[in-house]
Amino acid sequence: MIYHVNVDWANRSTALSYWLDEAHRGKGIVTASCRAFVSHAFTTWKLNRITIQCATGNTRSRAIPERLGFKLEGILREAEWLYDHYVDHVLYALLRSDHTDGNSMDAQAPSG
Repeated sequence: MIYHVNVDWANRSTALSYWLDEAHRGKGIVTASCRAFVSHAFTTWKLNRITIQCATGNTRSRAIPERLGFKLEGILREAEWLYDHYVDHVLYALLRSDHTDGNSMDAQAPSG
């Protein structure tokens, strides 16, 4: 599952969220899906900013924005109640200008 959490048309921004069943992880599905969502958001919807946030300890989830060239912007302390405690979230963002320069994620080979 991948979806836009919210589209803020006034500020031309959105956030992405994703989840994948454990049996299907490690096959590049989420990376490819996020790449398609990002491309559509920038080219078709003409958005300027896309964010992804996830728990700081979730290394698999953090690998997606890192692989796609998102920039680490900061830590949101105790952002989510998970099971029996609060966890911090890491916030990543990608700007349209990041996407269209020479380091475009479209030039990278799909992986993970």
